[in-house]
Amino acid sequence: MALFANEINLDANYGSEEKVFGVRVWCQHNSSHSVLGSGGLSSLTDNGTGDSIFNFSNTLPDANYSFVSGTSLGSAVANQQLIGFSATNCRTKTRYYDLNSYNSTVTMMLVR
Repeated sequence: MALFANEINLDANYGSEEKVFGVRVWCQHNSSHSVLGSGGLSSLTDNGTGDSIFNFSNTLPDANYSFVSGTSLGSAVANQQLIGFSATNCRTKTRYYDLNSYNSTVTMMLVR
C-alpha cells in the first residue's frame, strides 16, 4: 500500500498497486422507504411510488461520480433508474420491466 498526497494505491493480491476509490455514500432501504443501514447519507426523501431522493451528509466536490444500485422484486424483472443527480443528492425510480413504478428494497452506493 502506498499513500500519496491525493490518493491511496493498494495491491490486493493482483501483483501491482492501483489507485483505489472510496464509497462516499451507501444506503439500503425497504419498500416503505425506511433506511435499514447507511453511510454518508443525511436523509431519504420518499417522492411517491418507487421514487426516492438520497440526500448526502457532505457535499461532494462535483457530480462526477458512479452510482451503483440494485433492487429486489422477487421473480419480476426490475431496474433502478437514476433520474437526477448533483453534488448534494441523487434521485432514483424503481421500475418494472413495463416501466411502471414499484416500491421495493433498494441498495445503492456512490463511488468517487
